[in-house]
Formats: sequence, C-alpha cells, structure tokens
Amino acid sequence: MMEELLHILEKNARLPVEDIAAMMGKTPAQVATMMDEAVAKGYIRGFEAMIDWEQAGINVVEAVIELHVSPRKSRGFDEIASVIASFDEVDSVLLMSGSYDLQVIIKGHSFPVCGKAPFSAGRCTFHGNQLCATPV
Repeated sequence: MMEELLHILEKNARLPVEDIAAMMGKTPAQVATMMDEAVAKGYIRGFEAMIDWEQAGINVVEAVIELHVSPRKSRGFDEIASVIASFDEVDSVLLMSGSYDLQVIIKGHSFPVCGKAPFSAGRCTFHGNQLCATPV
C-alpha cells in the first residue's frame, strides 16, 4: 500500500487526502498516517512544484558537462562527485563508463562568465565556491 501511495504522490503531491483515500480504498485518516510515516522514514524528502519556466516567460539555462577526473590515492570518484555536487548550480552528478568519468548537469537562469555577462557557449570552471563559464 505504501508503494501505491508514493506513486500517487509522485504524480501529484497536491491531491487532497480525501481523493487519495478514495483512490486507495482507505480512510483519509489512514492515508494521512501513511503520509506521516513516509515522511518520518525518509521516503518523502520534500514536496516540489514542477515549474514550466518557459511558460512563465523566464529563461532557464541547462548545461551537460562531461568530465575526466583523476582520483587520488584513498580518494575515489565519490569524494570528487560530492565536492562538485555541493555547488548550487549543480542539478546532478552521474558516474559514467566510457570516454568520460562523470557527467554533471547544471541549471540556472544564467551563468556568469567569471563575474561578467551570461554566456551562451564556453567551458565551466570552478573559482572558489562559484561555478563560472569561460568563453571558448
């Protein structure tokens, strides 16, 4: 039953508890208890709105960066990925097989060119705690 609830919430977390209860054949109190349990156990980490930025007229930039990395002795890919993932602009870091070691997806309204105007094409570099674009 928990899996069913999680699938329903994943599709639309704003459904009223009464509607979810009717879908699951449970009482609203039972569903509310299950939702509280899911939050307490960490199954649900938060509730987000899926924004259509284009529809809202707000320009959003997304970039995919593939990296070669050289882990140091006793420091693996996990540590490097954790450091990269700590930047606010980073949406995800994926371990890859093949030509590159890591794939980084960054998102934002625009990315500074090391403190200057936004960029449309370039390389990203890390300066202190800021991710910057360097024009090619």
